[in-house]
Amino acid sequence: MNQDYFYNNDILSILKKENIWIVEPKVRLDLSFSDNFYSKVMEILQLESQHLFIDMAQVPYISSSGIKVILKIKNFLEMRGYKFGLYNLTKEVHKIIHISELHHLIPIFNNFDEALLYLKK
Repeated sequence: MNQDYFYNNDILSILKKENIWIVEPKVRLDLSFSDNFYSKVMEILQLESQHLFIDMAQVPYISSSGIKVILKIKNFLEMRGYKFGLYNLTKEVHKIIHISELHHLIPIFNNFDEALLYLKK
């Protein structure tokens, strides 16, 4: 599959794979980073809105601030007819998402292949 980095630094990578944005945060999604994360994601979506998945493999923790921006991104995309989801959740993030019952609102996948299957539905 064709893939190119659109943006890459120590705290965030954004890749484009065909018609899908893959966002890879590399830090905690908490008050200290969530606004910056949201701004960067919205910057790419303003350039080209399309399906977007967040690879959570390197996110050790998510706070209510991180959850809030994830829900804002999800709503932005869904209002425009695009799909959204999270995959590769760390154990701690998985626990927080399930305790807060967000798995009922946000599509969660084990890996990118599962997210691709979701797109085909």
